[in-house]
Order: sequence, then C-alpha cells, then structure tokens
Amino acid sequence: MVFRKAGRLRSSLIFTYDNQELEIVAHFTYLGIRFSTMGFFSATQQMLADQARKGLFEVYQYRNSLVNISTAVSPELFDMLTSPILCLW
Repeated sequence: MVFRKAGRLRSSLIFTYDNQELEIVAHFTYLGIRFSTMGFFSATQQMLADQARKGLFEVYQYRNSLVNISTAVSPELFDMLTSPILCLW
C-alpha cells in the first residue's frame, strides 16, 4: 500500500514482488484495521462502531426474548456476543 498526501497515483507506477505485479488498491484491511492511502482512520472508526452497534442490538434481542434476565447479566452478555465480532480487540 502506498501512503500519500493527495492526488492520483501515476499510471506508470508498478510494484512487483517475486516477478509478479502487485495490485494497487485504495484501502486494505489488516487485522481488523482498515488502512486507506490517505492515512485516514475514519472508515475504521465507522466500521468498529457499526460492529459494536450490531453487538448491542444482539444484547437487546436476547434481553427481550429472555423475560427473567437481570440487568447485571447484560454486560456479560454483551461481552459474549461482541467478542466474535471484535475478536482482535
């Protein structure tokens, strides 16, 4: 991945590894972190926030389906449901 301040990448710019041409991409996800060519992490923040929202929604669904669940169990339930989503953190 080529990090740069701005502008378009020259079309003549070619990277090779082991005599194979590498694809030039605008963003790349590595270990759950989304890297962009401009170096911004706003896409990563949005992706992690969306994943946390999904986990919280799962907790609400479980709490609504299990009538007698106590509120003290909710944080543990959240941890169990979000750990597969945010497995690297």
